[in-house]
Amino acid sequence: MPPAGQRLLERLRTVPGLEVDFLPHDPRSNALLRLLQRVKYVRTVATSIAYVASLFRRLPQYDVVHVFSASYWSFLLAPTPAILIGKWLGKRVVVNYRSGEAEDHLRRWPRTSVSNHGTAPTMVAPRV
Repeated sequence: MPPAGQRLLERLRTVPGLEVDFLPHDPRSNALLRLLQRVKYVRTVATSIAYVASLFRRLPQYDVVHVFSASYWSFLLAPTPAILIGKWLGKRVVVNYRSGEAEDHLRRWPRTSVSNHGTAPTMVAPRV
């Protein structure tokens, strides 16, 4: 996790009644997964399976899912599973676009855009 993210997480954890956690989209939890992540193409499949499994295991305990997102293919690999699983579990989902390409992505890739995932989650993107 970047230092700024770590500082934010530490500060939010001091707020009474607020439970905050971080779930990486590229888990490196055990020896088998680390071994599979060394092989091109297998790495993406193995990591995606581990990530989706961790989402199903951990998201039920939270009320809000805050997803940081890039655009295009990155959007499909990390944010989309979190959005879909969060919505399926009845959680409030906030999508935070960080790549600066949200407008272009939503216009050019309409089938993958957030609005096509059922009820659109709350979406925020910094102005550039």
